[in-house]
Amino acid sequence: MESFSSFKGIYQDVISYEPMIESVQAKADDLASKSPISKATTDTSQILTKYQTIKDQAMVRTNSVHRDLELDLNIIVKIINYLKI
Repeated sequence: MESFSSFKGIYQDVISYEPMIESVQAKADDLASKSPISKATTDTSQILTKYQTIKDQAMVRTNSVHRDLELDLNIIVKIINYLKI
């Protein structure tokens, strides 16, 4: 199983692309307003959808690993407390 920091790093990498994605969207909107026949907004919409999907998947996976680690830690604490008795 990969570590929590690994998944957190992946999520942070995905998030780091957000300003670039937003910039592309703004440029595509500008291009579409100047040229109504441009496919830029359609293509950009597909990119945004894929980016959001990747971002959501990374967040779900990171949260899942975090939750699993918390459960493992709670079990370890209970075992330690039991052994102290």
